Amino acid sequence: MAARSGTLSPISVDSANDWSPVSKYNNIGSGDSAYSPSVPPTPRNQLITPPTSVTSSTDGMIPNGLGRPPTSNGQPSPPSSIARSSTGDGLYAGSSQDRESISSRKALMIEESLAEHYHVLKIYLGRYLLDEKGNLRPNRARDKLLRLSSVQFQELSTDVYDESLRREDERKRGGPNAPGNDTPKFLPPKDNYHPKRNQARQKLSTLPIDRFRQLATDEKLIADLTAQVEQLQEKAEGLEDQLRERDEEVEKLKNAENNGGNATEGDKAEFAELREDLERRLDEAQSSSDSLRSELEKTRNDASETERELRSQLEEVQRGGNLGGSGDNDWEQRYKQLERELEEQQQVTDEVRREASQFLQEMRALSERSNASLEKEEGLVAEIARLEAEVKEWRTRYARSKTQVRHLRASSTGLANLTEDASVYARDGTIVQPDGLIKDVHLTKFQLSIDQLLQAARKSSSEAVLDCMKETVSCVRSITADVDAAGSPTSDDGEDSVKRQHKLKSRVSATANNLITASKNHAAAQGLSPVSLLDAAASHLTTSVVELAKVVRIRPTQPGEEDYENLDVRSSRLSANYYGNGARHTRTGSNLSIDSASGLEEIKNYLEDQTTDLVNSIQPLVQEIRSTPAGAPFPPQSEQNIEHHVNDINRTVYDIGFKTREAVSNTRNSALAKHAMPVTDILEECREGLLSALQEDEAGKREKIPPLAFKIARATKELVLRVERIENRELTADMTVSNEF
Repeated sequence: MAARSGTLSPISVDSANDWSPVSKYNNIGSGDSAYSPSVPPTPRNQLITPPTSVTSSTDGMIPNGLGRPPTSNGQPSPPSSIARSSTGDGLYAGSSQDRESISSRKALMIEESLAEHYHVLKIYLGRYLLDEKGNLRPNRARDKLLRLSSVQFQELSTDVYDESLRREDERKRGGPNAPGNDTPKFLPPKDNYHPKRNQARQKLSTLPIDRFRQLATDEKLIADLTAQVEQLQEKAEGLEDQLRERDEEVEKLKNAENNGGNATEGDKAEFAELREDLERRLDEAQSSSDSLRSELEKTRNDASETERELRSQLEEVQRGGNLGGSGDNDWEQRYKQLERELEEQQQVTDEVRREASQFLQEMRALSERSNASLEKEEGLVAEIARLEAEVKEWRTRYARSKTQVRHLRASSTGLANLTEDASVYARDGTIVQPDGLIKDVHLTKFQLSIDQLLQAARKSSSEAVLDCMKETVSCVRSITADVDAAGSPTSDDGEDSVKRQHKLKSRVSATANNLITASKNHAAAQGLSPVSLLDAAASHLTTSVVELAKVVRIRPTQPGEEDYENLDVRSSRLSANYYGNGARHTRTGSNLSIDSASGLEEIKNYLEDQTTDLVNSIQPLVQEIRSTPAGAPFPPQSEQNIEHHVNDINRTVYDIGFKTREAVSNTRNSALAKHAMPVTDILEECREGLLSALQEDEAGKREKIPPLAFKIARATKELVLRVERIENRELTADMTVSNEF
């Protein structure tokens, strides 16, 4: 609100005939004092007024964007509204000439007063006008100023001017409370002012200097006064012209009256009508004044009544406050009671906090014990795995040693009916020949696996039965792989021998499937199923293997000959490069022969078996990865375990894909080819991603290995489900199945 405009704006008037300035204004000399507002009386045409062309508006627009109010058209008109002064006098005149005379004098007085105000306030607030910018408070003040009438506006300007004089006088005398300073603390009340105005004048002394300057330098005040000066100048010129015209008319009338009273009856009637009109207007004005006076009196009476009511209410409140002192004791007792309750609550809180701290310490101790127990358990698990590996190694050595001494006699109590035949075959030189197809070590391992299976069946561990069953199936695969590797039988019986060999292989495959089913049923029954069922399945499988060995012969292992076959085709000691050579895997990983009749059942049983292996490898793999805190490097033992499980999963997934493609080729089932091959492709992608993630750092392993492992498990289960649906004819080649799972 500081330097937006360099001048103060004059007040606005509500009617065209309130007062009439008749002269232009002169500028103030640069040598005038800022605090000498007493300007000597000057002629009417030499009044000191603010300049009218300070703002940049040249089109008659007020700086706020509002158009200049329309000027008078030169003809007198009745006021549209009556502005009431707080002094209550000078509102009306007795006649038209008296009103004009009073209006002229009033205009002259207001002009002189405003010029004096403008001169003093401009210099007093000059520096503040240049320093103050961007203050939003004056904008709100200007909004209030818009609602002031011309008389109220002039009164506000006079009050601000008087307060500035009082403050300057106080400053020259040393400031407030200075010795010898008899300047009043506020503007003294005047009898001819309304009490509310006197009260407002007193409140001006309480305003700080900045707030007082904001009140005195409001931008709207400047713009409004500037526009009103221009408007009043135009009105003054018009009124002067009207005055001269009336003076001329009066002179003409006087001359006409002096020349003989030649006025016509029409002129007299006109003058009489004009007089009546003026008298009527005077009566209306007088009645309006009376009504306003009565309204003012009524308002004062209402204000007095309201004041008395408020005072009585205040006295009642004070008396009630004195009487309420008796209730302080009750509140004090309530306060003490609440304090005691607060202390009790604090004690309970402290006790609970101590107990929580003790519980936390106990939990930490239990956590440390649990961590120690977990570490001990992990060590024991690793030790068990190592011992099991050693057991397998010793079993392999035992089988090799027993084969080297040519002792093929079965020792299982569950195969007592075959013991004699095995001894005969062992002593029969026609069974063991150098050009035989089945390695003697594989047959020996088969005999040992049957012994372990029947022994485990008589114990309470169902998992041991399944493990021994897998060992047995692995040995059967090794035997059939030896037969497949030869390509054709060594005998010269021709086509009959070939058919007989395929028939025996199919019987071995069927009896192996029966053994798998019997083992799973025995494990699921948890000891309720008779052991004789498992013994019978093992007996049938043994008979089929013996019959096959009689036809294709047994090939002895020469001393020093190295056995490249492992006891468990899913042993974790095989590396990921085990399946790097396709020919080698074809020889070692070939499954039971699959013909068109039992192919789907065999591949389903095989996939279920592989799914169990995958689950047993995926769960410890994920547990091993998540057992190490995030951001910490894997211990060497964990690195070895992770690599061990990944290699197991890699080998199993490769075996699943190979066997599925082989089953599709052998069975020539279009539904199996359409719905199984997409799943094997997904398994192959996951297998390659798993091997790639194994070569990354700890963060890469944590991020990639678990999701890939879980996806492999889901894909394998989906493959088993699809094969089962194809076997049950629920899924055909013309159906479509989503490959997202």
